[in-house]
Amino acid sequence: MSCLLSSFSLVMLVVFAVLEPNPSTAIIGGKKSDITKEPWTVGVLVDEKPFCGGSILTANFVITAAQCVDGAKPSDISIHYGSSYRTTQGTSVMAKKIYIVRYHPLTMQNNYAVIETEMPIKLDDKTSKKIELPSLLYDPEPDTSVLVSGWGSTNFKSLEYSGDLMEANFTVVDRKSCEEQYKQIEADKYIYDGVFCAGGEYDETYIGYGDAGDPAVQNGTLVGVASYISSMPSEFPSVFLRVGYYVLDIKDIISGKVKPQEY
Repeated sequence: MSCLLSSFSLVMLVVFAVLEPNPSTAIIGGKKSDITKEPWTVGVLVDEKPFCGGSILTANFVITAAQCVDGAKPSDISIHYGSSYRTTQGTSVMAKKIYIVRYHPLTMQNNYAVIETEMPIKLDDKTSKKIELPSLLYDPEPDTSVLVSGWGSTNFKSLEYSGDLMEANFTVVDRKSCEEQYKQIEADKYIYDGVFCAGGEYDETYIGYGDAGDPAVQNGTLVGVASYISSMPSEFPSVFLRVGYYVLDIKDIISGKVKPQEY
């Protein structure tokens, strides 16, 4: 667990070193939602503490950001699902195995983790439902929107989480334009073909602390995973892992072709 906190703290230190935090609401620019609207959304908890968002891939697998669970043991992790509320109602299951492939904490490349659960998630298609994966190399087009849901912080400085599920539509931003913006703060290393950018000044939406791992959805398909928080000047968009770029690796994990992390 100390390794997890050390790794996560290092990532956050790198991000905060170049991005000035500002007080914000959870999924900034969003509104309160209900789990029946985004039933694939889960909370990923480490040592029973709210930590990140995630999505149901199958009854036995969820996906989140690698930064959330890197260094953690399966016994440290639980998945909370089937509730609009961060800590109440719904059901929790423990993790059985963790799969992280080629994750680079300092550049945030390959920032996804697939978690196999100890017990199957009970899918009722109302409050708990698997999300479809996109086609190979699917890339959300600029000026289209993605629906993001999660329980991120209500204030970057206090690091408080939202008690209620929040949602917002983020407008996708041209990758090259996003990269040019990040160059202003020498953080363009975070922008590559495996991510896409959305929100920011274009529609005043952002992801906050605790939103890493949140799903970004188009037409009922998981196209993105919130990669890291956007505690930055208001014109900067948020960054999401591009699921279509990694969809074959994700499917290989689910089918048992990839070995889990060893501890």
